[in-house]
This record gives sequence, structure tokens and C-alpha cells, in this order.
Amino acid sequence: MTESIVPYSLDSLFAATGVGSLDKAITNSFYGINHMAIPGISPTNRDHQGYVFMTRPQLNLQTPNIRNVRELYPLLNGDPRSTAKAIRCLLDPRIMAGYSVRMRNSVSHVPAESCILVDNNQAFIPLITNNTVSLSGFPDGAMNTWSADVGIHKEVYNLPDGIYRNYGEYDLNLIALNMASDPISLLMHTWLMYLECVRLGEMSPYPDYLFNNRRDYDTRIYRIVLDHRMERVTKIMACGVGYPTSNPIGMFGDFNRETPFSTQTKEIPVRIHCTGMIAYDPKLIDDFNTVVEIFNPAMEDGYRDNYMTKLSKMERRIYNFRCYPRIDPDTMEMQWWTPNDTYEALRDSKKFIEPIQLQGELSA
Repeated sequence: MTESIVPYSLDSLFAATGVGSLDKAITNSFYGINHMAIPGISPTNRDHQGYVFMTRPQLNLQTPNIRNVRELYPLLNGDPRSTAKAIRCLLDPRIMAGYSVRMRNSVSHVPAESCILVDNNQAFIPLITNNTVSLSGFPDGAMNTWSADVGIHKEVYNLPDGIYRNYGEYDLNLIALNMASDPISLLMHTWLMYLECVRLGEMSPYPDYLFNNRRDYDTRIYRIVLDHRMERVTKIMACGVGYPTSNPIGMFGDFNRETPFSTQTKEIPVRIHCTGMIAYDPKLIDDFNTVVEIFNPAMEDGYRDNYMTKLSKMERRIYNFRCYPRIDPDTMEMQWWTPNDTYEALRDSKKFIEPIQLQGELSA
């Protein structure tokens, strides 16, 4: 039966009633006026929450520097599986990469250390991205106005008088899910102790930061919003620079006999003091991709296709926690890439297949 019983489609029916074509709902909303005053049927905006990325700082947590501060001695734990060693390597990428110190007539090289809990090619702090519960505090865009004196008939003349772009200071309030062994609290404690000790002269930044008069404790928070399919970036914003200013360690000292296990320490609220807010700026895409390439040179344009594999939407489940982000500047696609050797190793591994088969057997 090639002909339909109804000689018209649902789309043509809606178009004839004044509601408008279903297929052209968004186009019509852009193009002309809904003079019938019938509520539109354009789909509402459905953005996915996306991600919160916090770049790693460049603190100097080498052993001689830590020995100047007693409160940081636990970071000298040499166990590559320990939380303290992981926090130290996250905040100081040079520990796992090694570091050369130039003397007058020689060069002294500090050997690299290992930590299996940290991927030193990762530009961001996974503990923050993976465990952020909420983030608030980005300022809204606003324009100040100037108004002349009111006349006898209350007439007034006004002009826009201000700056829409925001280069001021503000606080971001981040709440993170607390994990076993309390790594986020230790991360913020180490970060804040370093801020104090550098200011007091008890610790010293790396020589190149001192020579170039650069701040090594700054971070940048990228807020990336995705479409409902998690395929493309719809919005990207970031602070100019920021650094933590609070760590709620006081709540760990609270005591209540009625609750043997503490419930208020499940989440860690942290305040990040930021300067400047950037939004709707294509330069942020280049900045985001550049910081990924700095930490992982294989992600650069000249090397990425040779050393990395772009993951399809189905493959992302298998390679979760083992890939690096990139935003396509032309299509705004949120891409995820993994090293070729990792791709081959996990693709052939049975540990990703057995749980799926076991689940199917149990459900049957």
C-alpha cells in the first residue's frame, strides 16, 4: 500500500492551523512574526551541564623546599601509590618530568619521580573535574548607565556609561564530593600553605618563575557547556586567573555523639578567588587546546593524527579516564583522544568484555 489513508501529514496539519510547521519551528521563529499569537512549538534549549576544568599550577614542591615547612612533611611520602605523593605531583608537574638547575659553570639535574596515580600529561586536575558537585559565582554581564538631571516634566536623558566586559575580582564557590582518604582537602591545604610560605619567604618558587616575575600558584577554571547529546560545545567561559582562598578543615573537628560517622564531611566547599571573566570569546578555545598541548605534545596538530586516536561516541565508554580533551575550533565538537598504544591495549583487553557478558548472563 503505497498511498496513506490520511492525504496530509502531521506537519502540514500544524501548518494549516496556524501553529506552524514542526520541521521549520526554529526557522520560523527567526524569520517572521507570529501574528496569530499562538504559542510556539520551538524546542526549548537543553544544555548538558558539561565539565569544570581546573588547570594544574606550577608549585615548587621539591624536597629541599618542603623541608622548610613542617606542616608539609607528609608530602615527602615516597610511596608512588600514596595520596600525599599524588597531591604533590598534581600541584608540581616537574616532579614527574625531572628538573634541571643551572649553576654558574654546570647544570644539575633533579631526576624524575614516579606516581602511578597521576598522569603527568594531563593538563587539568582530575580530582576537581570528576568530583565537582556544584560551581557558582561567575558574574553576570551588566552595563552601567548615566542619567542627566530630571527636568520639570520629569524628562531625563541617559547614556550607557560603563564596561560590559568584566576584569574585576570575584569569588567562585566550588563544592566537591569528598572521597576516601580526603584528597581534595589535602590538595587545598597544600596549595594554601604554599601561598603563605612563598609570601613569608619560607618557600621559594622555581628560579625561572622568579627570574620572569611570574606567579606559579595561579590556575584557570574553564566552564564548558555541551549540547544535549554531549557532542558539541555550546558555551565556554573561564576566569582570567584564580587561586584558592579557603579550606574547610574546621568541620573535621566537629563532634556529635548521635552520629558515629560524620555526614557533613561528605562534601568539601572551596572558595576560589578569581580575576576577570571571559565568555563567548573564540580565543578561549585556542587557550584550552594550547594548555592541553603544553602538557601533552602528542596532541599538537602536527603529531596528533600519528600518535593519538580520536574516540567515537561508543568508544568513550571503554576508554573513560584514559583520554585527553580537545575542542574543534571549526565545528565546536568536543573531542576525546587517547594514545595509540592505550587504544590498542584496551581494545584487545578482555576486562572490558567480561563484565558485559556477565551482566547479560545474570539478567537472563
